[in-house]
Amino acid sequence: AKTKSTITLDESINIPLNQLKLSDENVRKTFGKDAVADMAADIRTNGLIQSLSVRPLPAPDGRITHEVQGGGRRFRALQLLVRQKALPDDAPIPCVPNERGVIPQISLAENINREALHPLDEYRAFADMQARGKSEEDISAAFRVSIAVVKQRLRLGSASPVLHKAFLDEKISLRDLMAFCVTDNHERQEQVWKQVKNQTYISTHTIKQMLTENTVAATDKRVTFVGIEVYRAAGGYVEVDLFDQAHEGYLTDVDLLNQLVQAKLDQEADKLKALGWKWAHTGATIPYGETSGCDQLTPENEELTDEQQQRLEALEAERDELHELDDADLTKKQKKRLEVLDADIGAIENRVPVFAEEDMARAGVTVEINGSGGLRIAYGYVKPEDAEAEARENQSSAPSAGGVSAAQEVEDDASAKLPDSLVMDLTEFRTASLQAALANSPDVAFLSVLHAITLSVLYSHGSKSCLQLTVSTSFPNYADGLKDYRPVRDMADLRKAWTAMLPKNGSDLWSALQAMPRPEQMKLLAFAAASSLNVVVQKHDQRVSQVQHSHQLSAALDFDIRTDWKATADNFFKRVTKASILAAVTEARDDQTAELMSHMKKQGMATEAERLIDGTGWLPETFRAETANDQSGGGIDDTGDDGDLPDFLQDGDTPEEVTTNA
Repeated sequence: AKTKSTITLDESINIPLNQLKLSDENVRKTFGKDAVADMAADIRTNGLIQSLSVRPLPAPDGRITHEVQGGGRRFRALQLLVRQKALPDDAPIPCVPNERGVIPQISLAENINREALHPLDEYRAFADMQARGKSEEDISAAFRVSIAVVKQRLRLGSASPVLHKAFLDEKISLRDLMAFCVTDNHERQEQVWKQVKNQTYISTHTIKQMLTENTVAATDKRVTFVGIEVYRAAGGYVEVDLFDQAHEGYLTDVDLLNQLVQAKLDQEADKLKALGWKWAHTGATIPYGETSGCDQLTPENEELTDEQQQRLEALEAERDELHELDDADLTKKQKKRLEVLDADIGAIENRVPVFAEEDMARAGVTVEINGSGGLRIAYGYVKPEDAEAEARENQSSAPSAGGVSAAQEVEDDASAKLPDSLVMDLTEFRTASLQAALANSPDVAFLSVLHAITLSVLYSHGSKSCLQLTVSTSFPNYADGLKDYRPVRDMADLRKAWTAMLPKNGSDLWSALQAMPRPEQMKLLAFAAASSLNVVVQKHDQRVSQVQHSHQLSAALDFDIRTDWKATADNFFKRVTKASILAAVTEARDDQTAELMSHMKKQGMATEAERLIDGTGWLPETFRAETANDQSGGGIDDTGDDGDLPDFLQDGDTPEEVTTNA
């Protein structure tokens, strides 16, 4: 049976363009800068795909018979084509007359009810055109989109069909799908999808991190050091993340990259050894404690010459004057001058140290990559075994009181050597007598302890004290940022200063300490004792008693770690759970502030927590007991000032949260 139609569809008719005018009631009155020109270009390429919706005029005014109520941009594009001599002004235009609705309603319905093409449909259309021999530029021109958009849509084809289906089923967002496209390995994509698909929240950062865990980001310092083009020239492949315009991609051949890095570091090491250094240790990163047992020589040019000091002061004064101006007020010439000043100041402050040839022949350097991808070279380290050999050589060549060397004395006395058992008995008596004598001489005892500890801290094993006192100056030191931590730099400066002040050979230390004023002795003891301190808590070594003593020490020092350390996204919040972040914000601020940020993704939450907690004095539990000025707990500022919340927290909006099928 035929169904009776309840809708009347109007037929299209051709109306000459010069008999049409745009209705004043058409709702589209605002256009993008190139919108009409883009539409005209599309009509040139594909023709007029969609008819105009028109309304007959009640009383035709001359040749004008209809007004355009739907299709204002198409109508303007047709008029532009007439002006460009690409279309006659009386060209027949397909139009659908419609008198049923009011003009604004029809115009509004035409614009609002349109639906953008699904991203996967765009991908299929672009891929089909590409398969027909069209270039990315051709596709860009045909669809009036940028080449970047074309590349991105075509990149969606690198996603597994499993992920395409998850996207169509709305189990993942377009951002998630784009994150999976950071690699074209379907098997790996599906493995990661199985791991994350049942999570309430999916972080695009986490997806990328999981997919690229066996790769190296193009922003890595090793890549900057070698150069990504050198890596490519050596046959290395780079997976480009087309959906992150600021990211150059990921290097997949990590072994090749490391080989290139080591080869370049070795070249630098060879140059340094050619200058006269005994050895050069290289690595992308030299562990902080690797040279802790070495003596470090003082360069001859450590102090600035008068001429250098005067030049540095003049350069800094000129730079300070320019820094007083607002950036917006600086001329190009002044900005260029600032760059030159910074370079000249850096050249003086970071000048290559100068050492004597004999010192270079007994010492070495470490060569690593700094955070910006340049070289970091540390000079003048003497290995413990080399220092010990030097001490033995100095001792054996030193003349005795009678002008005969120690080695000669040993040789002369060989025939008169006492039995080992007798020597042991005699030295036991001597040890007991010396102990009793030292116990009754506090000043000499202090000097003896200072001597023993200083030998352990600042000298190699070539010289030893008769006191059975040694200290260790090493501790696990792998935390990011530790090298640039102010207390670490201060201790390094103190070590350098004491090394320069004390004799080079440990055999001469006793007499040097005897001649040192007591205040200086106390300062040296403080430095040596501090160098041995270690309260690092490791998984299988909780060091309970040592940590407890450290709290007592902190109280005696009136120590507050907030002078040097504060919680940031990188050093704390990104490394704990979201629940821990919210608990910290609750302690430092209040429940309401924590609740407002509870929707946020981990990375954004960590960054926002850093901002909110800054200035409150909040500390993690690990630090609280040692904060002398705040034994009560969190170290929270009780001023009641909650600070300013970001706009999206104030008005209740939250950043886009990528969700799964929770």
